[in-house]
Amino acid sequence: MEGSSNSKAVRTARCAAAFADRCSVEECDLQEAWRLCLGHRQKDQSSAPKSPSSVPATRPPLFGNRSTETSSAPLGSRPDPKVLGLFQPCSHVQFLNWVCRSPADIATGWGPLTNPKAFVQPRGPIAWLETLMSSIRSGWLDNVGPMRLQHRMSLPRKNFWCFLDASRSAGMNQFLDAARNVLAGVPSRIKSGRFHLVVLAAGEIRWVTRNASATAFRNAIELLREASGKSLIIEGITRLHRGKLRRGSGLQDRLVILSDGLASPGPGENPAESLTRLQQILRRLTRTGTPCAWLHPTAKRGMRRWIPQLLRGLPFIRFEV
Repeated sequence: MEGSSNSKAVRTARCAAAFADRCSVEECDLQEAWRLCLGHRQKDQSSAPKSPSSVPATRPPLFGNRSTETSSAPLGSRPDPKVLGLFQPCSHVQFLNWVCRSPADIATGWGPLTNPKAFVQPRGPIAWLETLMSSIRSGWLDNVGPMRLQHRMSLPRKNFWCFLDASRSAGMNQFLDAARNVLAGVPSRIKSGRFHLVVLAAGEIRWVTRNASATAFRNAIELLREASGKSLIIEGITRLHRGKLRRGSGLQDRLVILSDGLASPGPGENPAESLTRLQQILRRLTRTGTPCAWLHPTAKRGMRRWIPQLLRGLPFIRFEV
């Protein structure tokens, strides 16, 4: 589902379920909704009318050779890409404040993500001059008190992990334009950090930056000019999760997902099973202890509850762009 037709299809499916005296939407309701909302887009293969018996069974639509009905769970996407607008980095104040917050503030102000004891700053190397001065003040030279070791503050580099959904679904309604511009404002706030970016585009998942500088991260985002392909967000987030496990988690790390949350079902998979798989990988992602955020488009009508339902019970901070 993509564009403004998705909300119409959701509302129509709910109406079909209510008309049949059911409280939940089933597969037959989705098929009816797709037929009613998107049936006008189907092109007949010939001008001669076809009898109902000649209508093929429900199959995934093939562009260029479309079937007479639309699948309730489309496995393909339109081949033509959605060209993005101008690259104009901007500041999302609430999001940038979250990125720059200290781990202790996130543990107390944004919900208990981990044990507060885990946020104790690790010790750095011994500061010998400060150790000498502190020991003298405590009476070490007069054999009154012990030597008091002083350590320098350990300042590990912050790792910024990001999954950017550049599928055609995310490119509709200017969401990807806005999300890309908001993401481009992050390097100016954590210039000394290391950036790791996984991009889903044209049906392919690839690491665009790994352990990169702020400048390289910003340049990689600027090169993103179009959105196309299927919404393989489950596979993309899995790729990000594996890379993060190999590198480990730091106290200052942040993880961000930019997507509309509409995952393409796998072959033979219904939307409910796709939702369950997506929630499972998100749950594994949050177990690393890294604060996580989700940037998503402003929900309208039938899709208003989609992201909240997807992230229910998960320690994600949501930002609308």
